[in-house]
Amino acid sequence: MPSTFDKAGVITDPDMRDLYRWDGHHGDACEVCHRPWAKAGWLGLAVHHLIHGANGRSDEWCNLLLLCGRCHDLSHDGQYRDEETKELLPSLTLGNLLWVKSYTPDWDEKRLTALYHRTLPEWERLPQFYLDERKRWKR
Repeated sequence: MPSTFDKAGVITDPDMRDLYRWDGHHGDACEVCHRPWAKAGWLGLAVHHLIHGANGRSDEWCNLLLLCGRCHDLSHDGQYRDEETKELLPSLTLGNLLWVKSYTPDWDEKRLTALYHRTLPEWERLPQFYLDERKRWKR
């Protein structure tokens, strides 16, 4: 497998170069809860694919969200216990993530529908917990 970087540290893989450019464009905070990278803990921030796996995973910008480790786990597993309160946090559905994505500059509903190979689910506003988190971490 070829290296992503050359000896000077320049990204040589065009897909990775595009992904790094996208990552820089989206800032340094989770797009769901707005937790900044510096406060995201050991899990850091992760690039999440809205449409992934057998449905036609694509690294197109319209298919990506930048999530903290907690929100990333919730988007896949649907369960996460808050470290402080030990409460089970509300799950994140594809509808919730589409609602978040619709507010980003690279939103493209037509392209996402094509990747999904069927009609996208209805967008769902985030549960109140995440709206409160957004206020707490205000960008």
